[in-house]
Amino acid sequence: MHLLKQWPKIYMGQPVLQVGDIMKKMMMLFGVILFISTVSGSSVPFSETVSIQSKSDLYALDYIMPVYVNRGSTYEMEDRTVHILIGPQISSSWWDSYLTVQVSISIADSSRTTADFHSYLNCNLENCDVNAMEGNLYWDHAGKERADLAGELFTEDSPLVISDGYCNVTVLLKNFLTDKYLPGLAFMQGYESDLECPVPLIGLTLEITIDYSEDQAFCVKHFEEASAHYTSADSYFQDGDLDNALSGYEEAKTIYDQLGDMARSDTVQDQIEAVRLLKASEYVARGDQFFAEEEFDNALTEYEKAKEIYDAIGDKEQSSAVQNTIEKCQSYRAATEDLEKGIELFKRAEGAKYKRKMIEGYEEAKSYVEEAKTKFEQVEDSEKATECTTWISKCTAELEKLTGVEEGDQPSGTESLYSVLVFVVVGVGAVIIMVILKYRPTKPEHSVKKEIPTEKKSDELKMLKTRLARGEITTKEFEELKSVLEE
Repeated sequence: MHLLKQWPKIYMGQPVLQVGDIMKKMMMLFGVILFISTVSGSSVPFSETVSIQSKSDLYALDYIMPVYVNRGSTYEMEDRTVHILIGPQISSSWWDSYLTVQVSISIADSSRTTADFHSYLNCNLENCDVNAMEGNLYWDHAGKERADLAGELFTEDSPLVISDGYCNVTVLLKNFLTDKYLPGLAFMQGYESDLECPVPLIGLTLEITIDYSEDQAFCVKHFEEASAHYTSADSYFQDGDLDNALSGYEEAKTIYDQLGDMARSDTVQDQIEAVRLLKASEYVARGDQFFAEEEFDNALTEYEKAKEIYDAIGDKEQSSAVQNTIEKCQSYRAATEDLEKGIELFKRAEGAKYKRKMIEGYEEAKSYVEEAKTKFEQVEDSEKATECTTWISKCTAELEKLTGVEEGDQPSGTESLYSVLVFVVVGVGAVIIMVILKYRPTKPEHSVKKEIPTEKKSDELKMLKTRLARGEITTKEFEELKSVLEE
């Protein structure tokens, strides 16, 4: 360090003083313009301009900034307090010029200092050229033991940045002015400095910025986004809008997972499961409504959505209950389809042209309705089972009417009636012919009456019974022909 003995004495100067001594002296002699404030970091980044225009100016700031600190599986909020003190240390009693601007910055949590900086600024006259009076600011020990960055330039392009990994404090030089009227600095005799030719200042403007570190800014941004999603989801949930509520909670959980905050993620997961349970209940309710309206496909869609949720959250009991409902719905759908098919076949058989088609139709209809009845009984729908029984009885009755009709393409309706009449006419004609042949006059030489053998009568009687069973003759015709055979 150089002792400034080479400059001529103009008037007496002040000795090196501590900050407290300077403040007392300033208050007694000149009064103090003191900028002291405590600011809460509600708006980050914080920025403020510091102007040291006279030896009595002092800037002090306490700024509280909340930060997220990782604690294993979660993050906790902590306050960081930024303390800044900037002010001249050496000044003249008669002039406003000053030297040795102290710059002290500290960042602390509730129990310890997490980062700090302490040094002094002085202006050095380049090449000690008092005519040019061109100088630069340097960090200087100024006779003190601690002086961070001592010997390094402080320019507009080399700002001071202090960080503890959560909070960044930046001091940027805007401009400075030297005292052109005190080139010799005679009043600074005995002043200690790392600089060769320090000159006093009459103005210094700095810009202070307090902001989050890059990692902390990332955390803050994403925590704010997650919080916004969570708050929005809560609002939707209160309004009963479960779809948007679920979407909001899932967005929040995704962000917490990315941040590694499993505690918050688990909390949101609980909300997600609560919403999903309500969604599942809604699906079941809609499924029940569709079921009641016999819209089975829609009902199954809703039930399957509900089961998917119960499976996802591991609710085996509810999943099993919904599965039973799904199976019941499937059985009910199949039973209803069988009954509808049976009724359709019954009506088709009623309009069939041939007896064979009628019989096939009624038999197939009966089979479908019997299947439907079995399924309705399995799902314990007695009303539908009774309806099936009614249709089964109808099928049975129609089949009984057709019992004995020769299977084949025999005509039905009017054509069937004509066929019966033809058979009757033919039958009556045959009987008449038989009677005529039986009782026609015989030749004299054969006067003995011939009788029909008993075996032949028996065969003819069987043939008549067969024709009656087939529906070729009526019961009345059968009796008439039978009486003829027995004569």
